[in-house]
Parts: sequence; C-alpha cells; structure tokens
Amino acid sequence: MQCTGLKEVGIWSLTIHGDGRDAVGQHVKAEQIFNFVTHYAQRKLWDFTSHMLVPNQKPFDFKPDQRVYTFTAGNEHYIFVRPDYIHVSFMQPAQVYVFLLSMTKVPQWLRNDFEPARTPGMAITWQLAFHGKVLAILSQKMASIKSSRLRCWVRKEHCVPGVQYTLGSTEGNQPLEDFTYMLAWRLLDEGEEVNTGKRGDAQAGRGEARVFHSGPCNRRGTVSARVGWLFSIHVRVPR
Repeated sequence: MQCTGLKEVGIWSLTIHGDGRDAVGQHVKAEQIFNFVTHYAQRKLWDFTSHMLVPNQKPFDFKPDQRVYTFTAGNEHYIFVRPDYIHVSFMQPAQVYVFLLSMTKVPQWLRNDFEPARTPGMAITWQLAFHGKVLAILSQKMASIKSSRLRCWVRKEHCVPGVQYTLGSTEGNQPLEDFTYMLAWRLLDEGEEVNTGKRGDAQAGRGEARVFHSGPCNRRGTVSARVGWLFSIHVRVPR
C-alpha cells in the first residue's frame, strides 16, 4: 500500500521493521521527514534523546540548493539484528545515503553496497542523561563519544522506481557506541545520468547504454527510447 503524503519527497513506500515479530512494519509518516541540508541543526538525530548536530557547519558535500531528505532514527533500534530493517521504494530515481556515527560498528551490508563519503563527518552536541554520563566516565568512553562524528555513506548505485530495496540493521550491542543509522536520499535532477550498475551493464550489450532521469537526449549519435514512465534509455550507436 502506498504511504500517503510522501509523494513530494519521491517515496512510494517506506517502512521500518523492528524485532522478528514485526512482520508488517511501521510506516514512516510525511511529517517525520525533513530536508537535512536546511534543518540538520533543528532536528534530533535519534528519538528519545536530545543529541543534535552542531549548527553552522557544512552538511557533508551537498550543494546548498539540493534537497536531501531524512528522518529521525529510532534510538533503541541499534540492537536489532535483521537483514530487512528498512523497506523502501521510490517514485523516481534517487541517490541514497546512510548517516552513521563514526564510533558505531559498520555492518557488512553497508560496506558491500555503500562507500564512505570523502567529506569530513559532522560534529554533534551531546546531551547525555545523568546515568549516561556516569556510564561513559566509568567505562572511560567519554572522550571518544565527544569526538565522534556523524559520517555519510553513499550508495554505489542509484535506486530506481519499481524496485523495493531493503537495508539491514545496525547490529550493535554497545549502548554508548552503537547508534541506529539515519536513512537519507536525494532525488536525481532531470537529465541526470542514473548509475544502475550491473543493470546498466546488462542493457549495454556490445554498445554503450546509459540511463537518464526523464526528458529526451538531444545529442547527436544517440537513440532515445522511453522505458516505463520515468526513464529514458539512451544508447550510443557505434559508428
């Protein structure tokens, strides 16, 4: 079923799945989603906490006019160990990101499908509760917590409409170090080339196949064929 109110951010469906009994999942609501570029310092990183990003810092390597959407992560979800923690499908091509704390253990699925951005991580204003401060001091982890950064991981291939994508869980077990990641995405601009990875290689055959988001390609030496309702495939004909 389509999640109502998410069309404006390019989402067809977006659900979060908790423990093994949560088969249906919880729909992410439109009011939970915000533009990370413009509101990163105004929203909490995780629910049931007060941790926020330090204001007036560069939000990764995003252009100021780009809209990168995300939502506050579930603070207690870091302990979930399942390969299908998030289900998401898009209405148009998108670049997907994962925002992960630098001291959190990097799950294998993230290493396989994503790569770390080259830009520095973003500083965090930590608002630890009293028991959290005591635990951090006794475990001698306060310094590492305060120096940790929110880092950006970039999906190696773009996500395309008509496909349901699954992302695994954080799979952590350390309450002071492991935090749930934040899912984020940027809708591709019209005419922007879509990186489909192996799917594009298979379409290429012996020639060069390139997929663009919407709009025809007017360059010489290309043949344009519209596929579905949001793509044009432009195949350069060998001369």
